[in-house]
Amino acid sequence: MKKVLLGTLAVLTLAACSKDEVVQQNPNDAISFDVVTNKAISRAADGYCNNVKPSTFNVWAAAQGKVYFETEEYKDFSGTYKPTSEVMRYWPESGTVDFFATKNEKGTPSFITTEGSTSLSFAGYSVEDAVAAQTDFIYAATKGAKKTDADGKAKLYFRHALSQVEFKARNMNEKIYVKIDAVKVVNVKNSGTFTISNATTNNYVEH
Repeated sequence: MKKVLLGTLAVLTLAACSKDEVVQQNPNDAISFDVVTNKAISRAADGYCNNVKPSTFNVWAAAQGKVYFETEEYKDFSGTYKPTSEVMRYWPESGTVDFFATKNEKGTPSFITTEGSTSLSFAGYSVEDAVAAQTDFIYAATKGAKKTDADGKAKLYFRHALSQVEFKARNMNEKIYVKIDAVKVVNVKNSGTFTISNATTNNYVEH
């Protein structure tokens, strides 16, 4: 009888140790983001700038030329963007990570790796014909990020992929009356493949 009880106790002890090893994670290693969005003209109802930042966006990540995670939604929690799902994403123990983020993306995403450099492409992206249905498509790329950068918080500099086109006419001679009947724009495509380049999108002035 004693042998049976001792054996059972040993099994429970091993199970408890195994559970502790799986659950324990360092919260400081969790990936989070800080966001900067540049200023651009947009007629979309959900236009974004630093005064109106996106509440959520999707993130793709690559490490050492391989996919680290895909289409992970991040949400604004008091100024810090963290995953909306229960699955946390953590920094690798060594090396760097390339992050690609988008809001209102369309098409089929795929990673492109050329000579060790990674970019993200969306095949079949299209813009709605009706202005009321158009959305403000923004994107960001942060290359070579490390968990030691800003306590594990990577900074994303968003750019506007779409911009509103405006036309203005000015007559410098008050004696001449000018009437503009129409304005035509040519060679503008509303569909195609959009690729986020392999460079970090941080070369503009913050607003």
